[in-house]
Amino acid sequence: MVKGSLACILRDTAVYTRPVGVTDQVGAVRHHAGFARQDEHCLILSDPWDWEATPDIGVSNPWSQILLGGQVVWVKNHCIAPLVHVA
Repeated sequence: MVKGSLACILRDTAVYTRPVGVTDQVGAVRHHAGFARQDEHCLILSDPWDWEATPDIGVSNPWSQILLGGQVVWVKNHCIAPLVHVA
């Protein structure tokens, strides 16, 4: 998905103010911004590799910055999917 794409949340998941590494529990608490619910719609605000610019993230799954309910947050890519599939 690219910046400007509409997407849908695939399952209930936590969202963060910045990407968090898989072993960074302190960062996960500090940057927790709430929850996204399954089937909520969102708008992708980042390019596919923007998350890699986050300092000290370590090895992790890719992330996307999204607009969700008027809030700009980050979510793991495996928790979102394109809202519209073009054939």
